[in-house]
Amino acid sequence: SSSTCSSSQSTISMGGSSRCMSTRISGGGSRGVLQVNIDSGGWDAVCDDYFANDEATAFCIELGYVSGTTYSTTHGDSNFAADDVNCPSGATSISNCSSSRSPYTDDCADSETVGIDCSNSLAATLTLSGDFTTLAGSAGSSTRAAFESNFKTDVAARLGVGTSQITITDVRSGSVIVTFEVTGSTISAVTSSFSGAVNMPNVGVSTTGG
Repeated sequence: SSSTCSSSQSTISMGGSSRCMSTRISGGGSRGVLQVNIDSGGWDAVCDDYFANDEATAFCIELGYVSGTTYSTTHGDSNFAADDVNCPSGATSISNCSSSRSPYTDDCADSETVGIDCSNSLAATLTLSGDFTTLAGSAGSSTRAAFESNFKTDVAARLGVGTSQITITDVRSGSVIVTFEVTGSTISAVTSSFSGAVNMPNVGVSTTGG
């Protein structure tokens, strides 16, 4: 059976039936116990069976963030609204997710309560072809400063965001491997924009990976 969900709910398959799910974080911040309300049956926690960072990201996107991680916590009892929630990698909505269990059934203890930590930044790592010393120089050098500025310019242009939304968190040698965060972007933009070899004209190299 299918039901029509309100604008604040998403449709999710649970126990083989289409259900309407609302989501929130207990306490209202970006980190805390994940709570769901299924077919208006009442707010309760989610059990951590199968629940990992793919699931956390899908629920965080549902809540208006761009990415998320999960951690184990407690909520005070062993009653849960949902268990065995599974989302495919790259899910951008909880409608992409499903559970083999019916709502409000579980085999969980309080210690299996899902906590989620949502973020408006997304980390990505790119490997750049080229000689490290020539391209990136040493930390604190003018070569490094110019490289980081050019890197931000190229990434921002690629993603359609401002350079102020890019933070470089690590530049390491071997190859030139740069880890950076994008604030307020979308997951799909970051992953798809750097698939395959991508030319970065200001840096003067191409990248691989995303």
